[in-house]
Amino acid sequence: MMTAKKVSRQAKARDIIDYLSEELNLDLEAGLDPGLAQYHRKEAEGMAAYPGGQGPVRVGAGVSDAVARYLGIGKDSAPDTKALENVITGKTANGRHEWLNKEATVAGFDYTFSADRSVSVAFALAQTPHERAAILSAHRQAVADTMREIAVEMGYTRRGKDGVETVEGELAWFEFDHTASRPVPASALYADDPTVKDTILPGDPNLHTHTFIPNFVLTHDADGKAHVGTVDSERLRGRVHELGALYQTRLAVHLQRLGIETEWDGAGAVRVKAIPEEIRDLFSKRAKAGLAAAKKWAAEKGIDYDNLDPIEQHKLMRASLGLDRNKKEGLQARFEEWVAQARAAGYEHQGVVPSDDELAARPKAEPLGDEERLAKTVERADALAASLFAKESVLTLQQLRVCCAQAAIGLYERFEDVDRIQAALMERGVTMDDERTAIIVGHLPVIDETRPERDLGQGADGEGRPGGKRVRGRNGQSLRGDETLVTTQRHIDNEQRVVKLTREAAADRTGALTHAEIKAAVRRAETRAKDPLSFKDEHGEAQLRGMRHLGEGGRVALLIGVAGSGKTTLMQPLVDAWTKKGMTVHGIAVAWRQANDLEGAGIAAPDGEGEGPQARKQRRRGGRGADNSEDATREMRDAGVSGDRLHAVAAFIRRYDMGKLKIDSNTVVLLDEVGQLGIKDARRLLEIQRKTRCHFKLIGDPLQCVSVEAGPTIDLMIRALGEENVPSIITTIRQKADKEKINAGLWRTGQAAVVIGNKREDGTAQLVRGDSEAFAAAAATRWAEMTDEAAAQGLTVGVTAPTNAQARIIGNAIREIRRERGEITGEDRVIACTDSRGADAFELSLAVGDRVRLFRKTRGKRLDGRGGGMQLGVNGTIVEVRGITDEGLILRGANNIDCLVKWKTLTHKESGRIQLNRGEVFTPDGSQGITRHLMLDTMGGGSDAMTAGKAYVTGSRHRLRHELMVSEDAEREAILRERPLGDSTPISEDQVWERVAANLSRTGAKTSAMILAEKAQDLRRAAGDLLLRHQIDRASRLNRGQNPDQAFPTRRQEEQAVRTVLPTVEAAVERAERAAAATREVIRDLGASLTAGSRGEVQVAARNLVQTITGAISEAAPKIRAVVAAMRERLGLTRPEPTLDEQQPEIQGPTYR
Repeated sequence: MMTAKKVSRQAKARDIIDYLSEELNLDLEAGLDPGLAQYHRKEAEGMAAYPGGQGPVRVGAGVSDAVARYLGIGKDSAPDTKALENVITGKTANGRHEWLNKEATVAGFDYTFSADRSVSVAFALAQTPHERAAILSAHRQAVADTMREIAVEMGYTRRGKDGVETVEGELAWFEFDHTASRPVPASALYADDPTVKDTILPGDPNLHTHTFIPNFVLTHDADGKAHVGTVDSERLRGRVHELGALYQTRLAVHLQRLGIETEWDGAGAVRVKAIPEEIRDLFSKRAKAGLAAAKKWAAEKGIDYDNLDPIEQHKLMRASLGLDRNKKEGLQARFEEWVAQARAAGYEHQGVVPSDDELAARPKAEPLGDEERLAKTVERADALAASLFAKESVLTLQQLRVCCAQAAIGLYERFEDVDRIQAALMERGVTMDDERTAIIVGHLPVIDETRPERDLGQGADGEGRPGGKRVRGRNGQSLRGDETLVTTQRHIDNEQRVVKLTREAAADRTGALTHAEIKAAVRRAETRAKDPLSFKDEHGEAQLRGMRHLGEGGRVALLIGVAGSGKTTLMQPLVDAWTKKGMTVHGIAVAWRQANDLEGAGIAAPDGEGEGPQARKQRRRGGRGADNSEDATREMRDAGVSGDRLHAVAAFIRRYDMGKLKIDSNTVVLLDEVGQLGIKDARRLLEIQRKTRCHFKLIGDPLQCVSVEAGPTIDLMIRALGEENVPSIITTIRQKADKEKINAGLWRTGQAAVVIGNKREDGTAQLVRGDSEAFAAAAATRWAEMTDEAAAQGLTVGVTAPTNAQARIIGNAIREIRRERGEITGEDRVIACTDSRGADAFELSLAVGDRVRLFRKTRGKRLDGRGGGMQLGVNGTIVEVRGITDEGLILRGANNIDCLVKWKTLTHKESGRIQLNRGEVFTPDGSQGITRHLMLDTMGGGSDAMTAGKAYVTGSRHRLRHELMVSEDAEREAILRERPLGDSTPISEDQVWERVAANLSRTGAKTSAMILAEKAQDLRRAAGDLLLRHQIDRASRLNRGQNPDQAFPTRRQEEQAVRTVLPTVEAAVERAERAAAATREVIRDLGASLTAGSRGEVQVAARNLVQTITGAISEAAPKIRAVVAAMRERLGLTRPEPTLDEQQPEIQGPTYR
């Protein structure tokens, strides 16, 4: 892993050094045993000879002699504190010469390289000092290797107006080793044990190195004169993950040379095989405790911890723990403490570096051949790239390169190997849906502007410079007009197929409803005794237009409906009309819960999903048990679609493929929330439509939550149908107050700053101080207040959080309040749980009264005396725990029927954990489609996980009031991360809200592979047109009896012509430089011959004139030489002159210049 930060010039040099340095001196050679095996001894010797020594700071191994001389530092000894302070502040080590200009605001850069936790644990628990030193040496050498590459890539500065000229130079850097994360007081870890003394325990093993790079580039002109510029950090923009993978690659090499068995973690790190996963996790939990202790100490002292920059936070943390840098502390105590912790967990470390005998006895693995190794690496890169392409149709080329760099870990050794792997992957293609598909490269213009990219080094001088407009994909990747983008032929084919099938089906209007049939259905809806509908006002007329478009349109029709526009209302007459006409109506959505929502349109839910009379009464009373499943069931049943005809998209496709669904030309498939549909499923559904000629009616909003899979489905369908043929309902009836309607519309258009301003004025937006637990407690308290308010008025309350993890934290806090109120009773039982994919492992305490969220379609045994089984719910359904037995859970659904669900039914096959989560809080995707009177929108981890689409969803679920709670701590920490280290500018509340608004305004729109391919095709077409014009010109010359190749020379002809010109150019440059030197001599002679009275004025005038001329020559000469050299290299003119037989006839025609 690698992180990168700028270091502000505001910070004091001593504070920067303290921040970068560890409190312990890593003098490990003292314990080395020279009698160990030879490879151990070699590692020790290499470590002892490492440039910069073994003090708290080292000069980088790749720093050149010229840089060291200029700065006045020794390469083979650690710089003293004063010398380091001078370099950090932009001076030479002795402080006599200042090389950093006054305007510069960046002192340098902190690049931090961190080993995987397993490597850190192996280092911490090493059986011998020598083994520990060898592991440390492997890490240091990996850092040194990576920094050499970074120095090559980053060692440039910019000159001239607007920094248009790039000049190559050399960097300096200093390395600071750390062995552990922040220390922690014992009481913070063992707060429940009064016998624990308030002593300071070492933090978790965390082997990492801070590398400080001064904002310094040393260059030399043609005369050898030294110049200093600032770092062009723009060159590394977006490459942090790639360079982090390079560090891991080099670390794997050095660990393997020690005989340590390693493995790739499948992503971006190398692990030590011998360290068990549970021990790795054991040493990964202390950092939060140390942070909490520091924050508590700061609060007691009246200090605002979150408003301090990281350097000041580090100083405060040390003060809170009573640490004194001048106090001598031994490493041995730290290592002994770590060993004791491992033993307490039942783990006895045996070491990871084998002896000579063990190494000799180890089975020798057959080394991979070059082709085999490349194939294995490309296979890894293929899997990584395929996982990204499954979510996004278009990636940046840099993302693809990161996949190749990560795949190289443990297999390749050199930085340049990534180029070869990337070339092989580009040639081979990636595997999508078990088939290999080609990678397509292109560029796209910027289509939107979001908040400025806060990436390291957007400036030519390390100061920061606008990088142009940016577009962010759903996963936050930066998409700029000047970046190379990639897609796959599979994505292009899918998108083109969707457009084609959509156009064809939309043109087929056979079987459509007539105007009279829709009018009759509307009349029935308006006059029915129960819940009559009205379409008389402006909004109702928009609903009627949408209804007629879907009913009277082609076999594929799309309607855009904003959140709360009454889509269920307009579907009811349509379902009624289709049913009266003898057509079968199916309702589908990406999620099962959203499919069940269609029951409100008259499409009935599966057996057992219907709402029972008791549940309906409870909901109408505004009882606390109301949840989204009840709302969904009510809405879909009101629309009239039968229960066995509601499906999740995946289940619909699967059942059709298995022959369990009868779909024909008399079938209507109603697809809700089409914006969440991925392009692959869209293509499959349209293929089914083409084969069966069924009617596909789609409703959705492209500005709400987008698909987790690749493809901008709605955008492509609008493109196929024509924007003028896709009506929209842009008004809402969900919100009752005009102010709330306006805010919902502003959320939709990404105007989060305006909404937040409105909400700050009316008090419905607040920042909450404290860590995640404190935030959760505050959110739970506000939930309780809103719930009491709702109960008194017969209203409902909902809560959202950006992620499942945050939802669980707040759900646990709400649970505590519910238990205090007596809504949860009995003894808790701790259950090992996971999510729908089995990727997240966590524990839930369950008792009678708990609400839990299901992750799959779930059936249970009825306990109401009627016997048999029934479906309790689907993915997203909220159920109540009514009992916990050895056989399983007794769960109650919306129909108030208790069912026994066996543990086996709820168990995830791979992990063995139970698939349940807290049911009190929804994520934005999970909340899409629900309605509540009061909504509490929480962001306990800050706003980084939110986009404009998600903010629109969570900000439009309410009827009466929407409240926003954001963690101030999380936002302030994010602002500090985005700032250079040492920037102590106070953070205002307005700045916090500005950052929240910027995140909530980011587009989550997906980029189209088809559009990218068309842009690439435009470039190819332009190139083809140019070639065609040249071919026409050539034919014309041939007809006129002229040399057809005269205007289009071959490479050899071009080479021959340029070969004649280049020596003339080089000679002219040399003559100009000699003339400039002679002119300087004349001026000096002139000055000596003039009288004292006239010498000054004449000499100054002459000198100024000559300096202008000779300066221009001196500046131009190196550039001309560089162009000449580049031309020679491009044309291969460095090879020997061809023999007479090889030479071409002399070219007739104009001279090449």
